[in-house]
Amino acid sequence: MKRLCCVVAMLILIGGCTLNNMDEGMEYFAESQTELKRSQIPTITVNGQEVPVLRGEIRPEQLSGNTQPAPVQAGGTVEIKFEYAPQNPHMRVQEWHGGQHTWKTIEGNQFVLPEDPGLYLYNLHVNWGQYDDLTGSYSIFLDAR
Repeated sequence: MKRLCCVVAMLILIGGCTLNNMDEGMEYFAESQTELKRSQIPTITVNGQEVPVLRGEIRPEQLSGNTQPAPVQAGGTVEIKFEYAPQNPHMRVQEWHGGQHTWKTIEGNQFVLPEDPGLYLYNLHVNWGQYDDLTGSYSIFLDAR
């Protein structure tokens, strides 16, 4: 009987701790909006013109013949808007052009396209940096004219 009481007491203690941890986890998950952030795709515009955005990092060799670049103005301003905006975002942009790529860290939510016309592929990497260090990757394919 003594053993049974000890087992029951331990189960109650473990169950109570687990429920308490679950409540804390659910509260944290709700505050961080992790799933909402993870599922969103930003709105990206060039001089106010919205361009198609792909989820994930795309390499030039992954672009199929069916993938059409969005025609935009060379030297235009690219603006990135998230519905659930990063509080202190760290955004890096990988620019592919002419078989070469460069990395740029951007401040705020915008960057300027090069003045040289041509095809450009941009991979945007975002780190929300609050709560869970959530990251996201998005790509845009542009024809700067």
